[in-house]
Amino acid sequence: MLKDAISSLKAGRFVVLYDGEKREGEADLVIHGSAITPETIRTLRKDAGGLICFATSKEIMRKMGLEYMAEILRSSDSPLLRRLAITRTPYGDESAFSISLNSRGTFTGIPDSDRALTIMELSKMISKNNGMNSELARKFYSPGHVPLLFARDIRERQGHTELSVELCRLAGLPPAVVVCEMLGKGRAASKKMAQKYAKENGLAFIEGRTLLKETGLKPR
Repeated sequence: MLKDAISSLKAGRFVVLYDGEKREGEADLVIHGSAITPETIRTLRKDAGGLICFATSKEIMRKMGLEYMAEILRSSDSPLLRRLAITRTPYGDESAFSISLNSRGTFTGIPDSDRALTIMELSKMISKNNGMNSELARKFYSPGHVPLLFARDIRERQGHTELSVELCRLAGLPPAVVVCEMLGKGRAASKKMAQKYAKENGLAFIEGRTLLKETGLKPR
């Protein structure tokens, strides 16, 4: 299963990634950022339906000069914003969310072509791995329509952000991956529904515990 997921990610194909019953119990449709096109964005919003986010590593976050959104809120002069900052999610984790971006080459930022452009430019910047701090402000603006997620230590947090970035590492790819929750009717798609979708569309399906086993870690 892991071999199939790695091969699919390297080939620019979607992977269905299920985090586990002890966490969110959700599946995400995942694809490497270098493979994003307007058509893949359309697939994510039509077939998955959740929030289309760009996930990368905490190391990249530091190189960009960014912070987690909860940290930004906690450092605000506004008492209200400080109170709004989440400490722990209902499932026990710190949030992986940071700011949201648009490429300066977009118009509104939300159409498939606009979001694809923002993600493609982020992926190229991360692949170059040079001068990200200055390039970020030159090529992007915030707020935008592509939320950024930064992976925390996978020994401490094992969400889709960390799992997808780890999958990039195992595949030998830059940490630049797009994730989108798969939704059902009124709630997240079940594991069974996600497996069915993967089978019907010839996609690799992998669970977080399988991926973690490869790294010598146990699910939290």
